[in-house]
Amino acid sequence: MILYIKELDAERCLIVLDNQNRYEYYENKMEVLLERLCLSYGFTLQGGKRAVAAYLRIKRMVPICLSAEQSYMLFPIIDHAAHQRIWFNYAWIETHIHVDHCCTVRFRNGEELQCSVSKRVFQKQLDRCYFYLYLRYCLLNRR
Repeated sequence: MILYIKELDAERCLIVLDNQNRYEYYENKMEVLLERLCLSYGFTLQGGKRAVAAYLRIKRMVPICLSAEQSYMLFPIIDHAAHQRIWFNYAWIETHIHVDHCCTVRFRNGEELQCSVSKRVFQKQLDRCYFYLYLRYCLLNRR
């Protein structure tokens, strides 16, 4: 599974996978990669964003739920220092530590990533993912 996807420039992305800290370069735009990833789970990127946006009543920085059963959600963060978009996999984040606007994210496999984002923004995205998964769980398990 994907730990995170980092936009290197307008035409290339770096995909970091969980097994054996593998890296893959993808020679296409971020939206194309996300669309293909969503299609592999049976929905379009636009449809996935609309569903989450409707549940959470948000319009910007909308996460994508790939699999609610496995808590696979990708959420966007903008690294202001590097001018890059990064999509994190919510299910693989273990901890995050903030010093000023520098955030160190540690994943379950021990890998770490540093990015320039405020604690409030990062925590807000984590809360959105948690809340969406909680809402889905409650709706599916109503008696």
